[in-house]
Amino acid sequence: MKRSMNLMIISFVYLMLLRLVLSIILPMSILSMGLLFDALALIAIFMLVAKLNKAWMQKTFYTLFGFIWTLVAIADVMYYEYFSMITTRASTQGLSFMSAELTVEYDLSILPALGILAIVVGLLFFILVKQKTPDNLFRTDYLFLMFILFMHLAMLFHFNRETHDYSLDYYLSDTYAYNEPHDQMAFVSDFGYYYFHLLDAFRLPKQLDSEAVMQELDDYFDQRLAHQPNDYTGHFEGSNVIQITVESLDTRFIDPIITPTLYRLMQEGYTFENYYVPVFSQGATCNSEFMATTGLYARRSNPWSNNVCYTHKHNDYPYSMPAQLQHAGYSTYYFHSGYEWFYQRETMMPSLGFETNKFIEDLDKDTYNPLLDTEMMQFFEHYLDPTESFYVKLLTYGLHGGYQPLYTDHYNDRIDSVYDADLDQEIRVYLQKMAEFDQFMTDLITYLQIHEVYDDTLLILYTDHYPFMLDDQVYETFTGIDTASKTLYQQTLIMYHASIETPQTFDQLGSTIDLAPTILNLVYPNAEFRYFFGQDLFSNKPNYVLFADLSLTDGAYYYGLNNASHVPSTLESDLRNQLEQYINDYERSKRLLWIDYFARLDEE
Repeated sequence: MKRSMNLMIISFVYLMLLRLVLSIILPMSILSMGLLFDALALIAIFMLVAKLNKAWMQKTFYTLFGFIWTLVAIADVMYYEYFSMITTRASTQGLSFMSAELTVEYDLSILPALGILAIVVGLLFFILVKQKTPDNLFRTDYLFLMFILFMHLAMLFHFNRETHDYSLDYYLSDTYAYNEPHDQMAFVSDFGYYYFHLLDAFRLPKQLDSEAVMQELDDYFDQRLAHQPNDYTGHFEGSNVIQITVESLDTRFIDPIITPTLYRLMQEGYTFENYYVPVFSQGATCNSEFMATTGLYARRSNPWSNNVCYTHKHNDYPYSMPAQLQHAGYSTYYFHSGYEWFYQRETMMPSLGFETNKFIEDLDKDTYNPLLDTEMMQFFEHYLDPTESFYVKLLTYGLHGGYQPLYTDHYNDRIDSVYDADLDQEIRVYLQKMAEFDQFMTDLITYLQIHEVYDDTLLILYTDHYPFMLDDQVYETFTGIDTASKTLYQQTLIMYHASIETPQTFDQLGSTIDLAPTILNLVYPNAEFRYFFGQDLFSNKPNYVLFADLSLTDGAYYYGLNNASHVPSTLESDLRNQLEQYINDYERSKRLLWIDYFARLDEE
């Protein structure tokens, strides 16, 4: 039988053209080592397929293979448009929200995408069917396959070798980039697009030496300095706490007319304007909640997974804020205007120390509209006991995108009194949602006043992330903020208590991971602060912010693994050392979560 490779060549050309198209649409490097790795991976697979000696079997495989990769490519393009990430295996866990009727605003172009998929795969199938003979390779051809497999095994051995070198040089290495793909597009450029997805699908998690990690973490926490009291320690000791994660809130949009209550809280309370909300992976809301509650980095032990709520929902967190406040006599509540199964919060939140956990399933779903924040008052009216000391963690949903005109146009009068009628439609809807959340805050304050606990309640408002579902160009035009800059993550942290006589704006640099120790310093100074990677923002200690791309800021300059932003030479050494220390803590969080450190600590 003659050598034949028609089916292989047709499929190879198609998939490489598909990758070329993706390189144009997504920020992927076209000519890079990743392209070579992709080619070698496809060749190895196709040479193995040639062992299927029936033409119909080969044609079926290549059609299905082309279909799957085309589907993945379309999903990646759509996913990247919203989340600036491509999909992973863990992303499929969130697809069930499609049945939850929460995508009514997203304006997803699914049908046109499926039409493109059908046409492309149909053409591929037609070309493949026209081929009369199956692929057939000579035995000598498989020497090349053996060479490819050997190279792959050598690469796996090279990148998976054990290392304890937690230095910046290691974090700059290809080994770290391969094992911890914190930058997807950089990974695709270096190691390949198809290789990224194949590795995601079939890679086994790397195992750690639990005893060694336990000893390392014990030593690390033992040498940490104790929390030092400051001028704000116990300032609101014993006060009730309502901590609100306002999903997709951008505090730049707060306005005295459109959002008068938010504006008043910001003007009359404590505000931190040098505060950042770094987004750690898609699933950012769960990750932000986790960091704000535990003071740990949202660092999955599986770097391919979306968030900690999937991978570490069964861990013990005895030093989280709700767990410590519960120990201090508080009743702890978690309310969310979404579904309990989304990000598996029905399991994660009790693990974090919340006694009462209520979601949309606990309300009348026939009348409750999660897109209207004012309806969140039902949680307070039905489930909160205001006669006891309470800590409430509330996650909103109304400001989340997309931004289609639906339920909030009754706030247009407020908006029209500030902006012209030609205001961009997406911005108008976002401002309507801002006004709706502001009305909720007004209703909440009224509720607290009626139950005579307003004067003894600390309100904390912070965002999980900027409104990334707003069109980038629209956002940039309206705010003047470059969506490619880290300024995008700079928001205002708002704290309000009725006893505050002199409003203050603090310059202290901070981020989401600093919330738990900061709040505990105000209301429960006897808390255990040792196990927080974040720090109390009232301490005035030098602080830095680490971003998901493993760059760092001191509030004035940015220093990262790949570049520094005009850093003076006098500061570069210090920023380099700080970046190394912060990435070390970031990696420690991963190991801490992987071995369930606090559960083991409790056993000792």
